[in-house]
Amino acid sequence: MSDAVDRVEALAVAVGGDYGPLDELIPDWRQAVLRERRGPTLWLTLNRPERLNGLNADVIVGLLIGLDEAEDSEVRSVVIAGRGRAFSAGGDMPFEQDLLSTYEGRTVAWPRWLEIANMMQARIRGLPKPVIAAVEGVAVAGGLEIMASCDLVVAGEGVRIGDAHLNYGFVPGSGEVAILSRVIGPHRLKRLLFTGEMPTAREMESWGLISSVVPDGEVVAEVERMTTAIAARSGPAVAGLKRLISEGLDAPLEVAIRMEWDHIIRYTLGADVQEGVAAFVEKREPAYVQPVPTVMRFGQAGSFGPPKPRAGRGK
Repeated sequence: MSDAVDRVEALAVAVGGDYGPLDELIPDWRQAVLRERRGPTLWLTLNRPERLNGLNADVIVGLLIGLDEAEDSEVRSVVIAGRGRAFSAGGDMPFEQDLLSTYEGRTVAWPRWLEIANMMQARIRGLPKPVIAAVEGVAVAGGLEIMASCDLVVAGEGVRIGDAHLNYGFVPGSGEVAILSRVIGPHRLKRLLFTGEMPTAREMESWGLISSVVPDGEVVAEVERMTTAIAARSGPAVAGLKRLISEGLDAPLEVAIRMEWDHIIRYTLGADVQEGVAAFVEKREPAYVQPVPTVMRFGQAGSFGPPKPRAGRGK
């Protein structure tokens, strides 16, 4: 059995709940994704610059553990960044070549690897806190897929973004087609997929994929400005809006409006609305007190695919 297959099997064991001996199973995960608290923001930095932050088992487990840490009530937003010349150049090709070169890899470990990668993307989308992609350098294939799952994307002017799956006979497999066809439209997505072109950050901003383009070297400052603004808002209000926007996209108009109405009725029963109104009347800054909802942890025994809320700990 290959090293890649062994690592995917170890990752599957960890996802199933037995990640106590994780350092023995996948020893490099702590170095592959750096976790840093900057005030109320958790920064998750992909740290394989020599591989252009290519995605392998170490990176995926590092991101999943980091997203677990984001459940902490003091964390108000999450930033995903990349160290070095790339945000992420996508899947680590030697790792994937190893995975696909064995019988066990092709028939068992490869589908399992895709399930776990999709689970990580679903965790980003389902986290009841904004997740911001801080993009510098290159973001291709799997890097683009991570960007597509984030709530906000801040990119430097010199960033190049695209999809290179077809360049090497691959196709996307972590939600990129479904998500980006809704964000940038099917024709622009076909251009990216079929040609392998890498449009400029400004062009991608005009398509709606990037929230903000800033001069190179100013990405961190812009992200910190955003996270400061987010931290000043009511956590439950932000979480509810993230869910409403995501779920309302595919709902009929009247259904989406009803969802919004139902949400505001529930939300206004909480203490944060009372505090917000009082702060406005008293001409002061609000001091919100309601905790942000949480989601299921990575290690929860369950299996693969999008995580389901634990009893009593809904989104």
